[in-house]
Amino acid sequence: MKSLHINNNMEALIHIKTPNTYKLLKAIKGTSKKELPILVMITSYPPRECGIATYANDLYNSLNNKFNQSFTIQICALEQKNAQYSYAKEVKYKLNTSSLENYIELANQINSNNQIQLIIVQHEFGFFHGNDQAFQSFLTSVNKPIIIALHTVLGKPNVSTCDKIIYVHSSIFHFR
Repeated sequence: MKSLHINNNMEALIHIKTPNTYKLLKAIKGTSKKELPILVMITSYPPRECGIATYANDLYNSLNNKFNQSFTIQICALEQKNAQYSYAKEVKYKLNTSSLENYIELANQINSNNQIQLIIVQHEFGFFHGNDQAFQSFLTSVNKPIIIALHTVLGKPNVSTCDKIIYVHSSIFHFR
């Protein structure tokens, strides 16, 4: 009789007596890290110097420390024009917010990955300035649930800004 010790938020001692016990062992142990659902956070990210980048990095670290057995977090770093950075390993995607084609490519990558279960967008109006329509099209193209965290509080938003927020809201909830 063989024994195998497992540590997956709880400890269990499994006695392997038959070849079929391996299936039971795998079910008890759970899925591997590669099979966990993926959450993609679209945000500015260090080394970019930005308060939201720092916030996103802290959020990544906190969620990853607490829930790393439940889901995997991947970052999509926001870049503008020629500003490109060297990122940490958790950055799996980059979105050049100045490139319409880049929005389309990112939406296709997200939609084609069945492990991706949720998108979180750390939103600040300046991130997508000049490409609001591309951002809105991106949101309507993605077929995954989306959470948008608005980091700018506008005291007296103009009608155009209110219309954009309403449009984005209705775009991402039209099929959910």
